[in-house]
Amino acid sequence: AERAVRKSARKAAPARQPTPPPPTPPPPAVKRKGGVVETVVPEEEEKGRRRVRARNSQEVPAQQPTAGNGTTAAAASGSASEVEDGDDGKKAEKILDWRYKGSQSKVLDAVKDATKEKEFYVKWKGASYLHCQWIPELPLAQAQPVLVRHFYRRAEESLETDMFENGLNPAWCRVDRVLAQSEAGGELRYLIKWQELSYDQSSWELATDLPPCEEELAAFKAREAAVDKTPELVDHAPRQYTEQPPWVSRLDLELHPYQLQGLNWLRARWAARESVILADEMGLGKTIQSVAFIVSLIEDRHSAGPFLVCAPLSTIGNWQREFRLWAPAVNVVVYAGSAEARQLIRDTEFGGGAG
Repeated sequence: AERAVRKSARKAAPARQPTPPPPTPPPPAVKRKGGVVETVVPEEEEKGRRRVRARNSQEVPAQQPTAGNGTTAAAASGSASEVEDGDDGKKAEKILDWRYKGSQSKVLDAVKDATKEKEFYVKWKGASYLHCQWIPELPLAQAQPVLVRHFYRRAEESLETDMFENGLNPAWCRVDRVLAQSEAGGELRYLIKWQELSYDQSSWELATDLPPCEEELAAFKAREAAVDKTPELVDHAPRQYTEQPPWVSRLDLELHPYQLQGLNWLRARWAARESVILADEMGLGKTIQSVAFIVSLIEDRHSAGPFLVCAPLSTIGNWQREFRLWAPAVNVVVYAGSAEARQLIRDTEFGGGAG
């Protein structure tokens, strides 16, 4: 009987209706103006956003940045805009080293020098290492925080900054090659490639700012003068050397007898238009024989070049040294590096001339 009563009660109860979903807010209005689509936010929603922003600004007061030594940004010298833009719109590209302001020391006396500021030795973007400067830490940290963090992380992981004074390799301030010259407003400028740096780090420098580079300037002028000169070539077969070639004796150098034999063999195969492999054992001077072969063709006027030497990157430095020693008059260009570097090489170095 009880089950029958409950069953009849369930039948008499009205069916439960499902809860309707919340109404979907209407999409923001869109209007077009001058070909540009603009979204119009409803006024009530915009008022709510403004109230949230106002409440957050009251709850979280603005904090003044510190320099890491207790001083605030207002107390530090310089400003972020001054460091980022510099006097001539400059921007820091790399931090080389650091020190405490007014000294070369990196050791801080916690009592005497508690408020001492740090300085960074900075290379400017678009400028060579000749123009590096010491600047305060705080303005740079405000303007380029990622650069500062990267420097500290790199300094912790390596001893690169301790290898050279102020982290600056002296070779980066020595002229490797002069690529071009320009004169405007009465000022003479040269496009300089620096030693141990790639072509894409070349920079224009005033002639008065250059370090001593008389030999490099003379070599540049000689290359420019040789662009329009085509040497008269001979078509007879290369002669065989029975003694040291004259261009070797002029350099106060000497080829070993087997190297002289290899040189004659290379010249004979070249005259016969045969491709060959010089298969001497390691350490017997195959690079020297190859350089001597190229120089012999130029000196005997059998070919004016250009010549292409394909070598692994790890051996390019050795090829350069041998060419400087055995063929100082030959214009040697290392065609390697980034796309920007190779483009600059094509624009400035592939102008003609022997070698």
